[in-house]
Amino acid sequence: MSDKFQYAYPLEKLALALYGLAVGQGNLTSRLQSAFLSMHTLSPNDFPEELRPDIVFVLDTLTSKEPRFQGDGKLQATLDQMDDATSRQIAEKTVDLFIHLKELEVAGR
Repeated sequence: MSDKFQYAYPLEKLALALYGLAVGQGNLTSRLQSAFLSMHTLSPNDFPEELRPDIVFVLDTLTSKEPRFQGDGKLQATLDQMDDATSRQIAEKTVDLFIHLKELEVAGR
């Protein structure tokens, strides 16, 4: 049996990210900025092996572009160039991560 609180930290960060996605202001791309700021401290090691590719996808995709303007960071550069389909894919993976991690917690894994 695993530690009851082993996923508390990533669940907290993902819950904050989901809150930002659900009720944050602006379009989905701008709400993704808020979500990223809630979960950027997460690492793959915070997740069980089977969910690591998903958190890597979310965090890496949100910071995949190099800044084009001085003062911009990778997040802003990426969001400025992101299409709607990619925004939805990141939001969906973020929701799925939370759900799957919560299911593992409930199952005691």
